[in-house]
Amino acid sequence: MTCKIKSAITIVSVFLTLLTGCASDPVADDLTYYMNNQMQAVSKIQNTYLTLLNDISNSEDSDIQTVITKIQEEVLPSSDNLIAEAKKIVPATQEVRNLHNKYISAMTKQKNGLAIILDGLKNSNNETVSAGSKIITEANSEYALFIKELNALAKAHGLEVQN
Repeated sequence: MTCKIKSAITIVSVFLTLLTGCASDPVADDLTYYMNNQMQAVSKIQNTYLTLLNDISNSEDSDIQTVITKIQEEVLPSSDNLIAEAKKIVPATQEVRNLHNKYISAMTKQKNGLAIILDGLKNSNNETVSAGSKIITEANSEYALFIKELNALAKAHGLEVQN
């Protein structure tokens, strides 16, 4: 079970730096503002969220009830907070809005997968736990696509994403 949670999304703390020659480009300006200002609060929440997930994954002596309690009382509320904070962000350009919507979709899918895993653990149903893990794997893929598209959009507008 903990290995399945361990596959949870890892955060890439991203900051954009302007490269030389970046004139008035609304998408570049919006993407820079988005990553350096708007997403900062979300990144902090995501770091907390991932720490909670890692604590569960790395705890070899936790019993199922402890895992259930931590997911229910700590991880899912943190995930709700993360998604709510992300939904407050409305980028100025369509390109950055589309990108941001992919982030929200990945985080929402991951939360849904965790909720299904929680249900499976509560009911001692391995098939349900596996179904939740599959959804988390899909969410990880969506998040990886978000990062890939973030890098591509940045590059297309003369920016660089730094990890």
